[in-house]
This record gives sequence, structure tokens and C-alpha cells, in this order.
Amino acid sequence: MSIAQQSTEAIRYVEAWRETGKLLDQLKWDKLRKMTEADAARAFTEWDYPLPSPWKRERCPEDNGLVEQQRWFMKAHAHRADS
Repeated sequence: MSIAQQSTEAIRYVEAWRETGKLLDQLKWDKLRKMTEADAARAFTEWDYPLPSPWKRERCPEDNGLVEQQRWFMKAHAHRADS
């Protein structure tokens, strides 16, 4: 297959998925519009995905670099304040 043919195939592939995405989005919104309160409650209770608790925070790993980054920002801020 030549480069021109590959390019044409790639363009067709992208266009096909672009159209498919539009159709899937339309189906999703149609289904949501038709959903009753009972449907929503059932979907929520059947949803097997843990929701994050606002009272429980995951601990950040000690080596994630956030503390070091904050130190650098404090130094930069202090340097700018001295200037």
C-alpha cells in the first residue's frame, strides 16, 4: 500500500470514528433524557465503582516530589520578594 493510500485510509478511519462518536453521544443523551428517577436510583445502586469519600484522603507517597516542589517555589518567591 502506498503512502497516499495509507493517508486516504487513515482519513476515512478518523472520519468514520468521528461520525460514530457523534452517534454514540446522541444515543447516550437520548438514554439519559428517557431515564426516570427510579432508573437513576437503580443505576446508582448497581454502580460498582467506589466513590471518593470527602472525609477520607488518600496519602500521597512521600517521594512524589510535591514537598520538594513547594520548597523550590518558596525559595523563588523569597528571591523575588528580595529583589
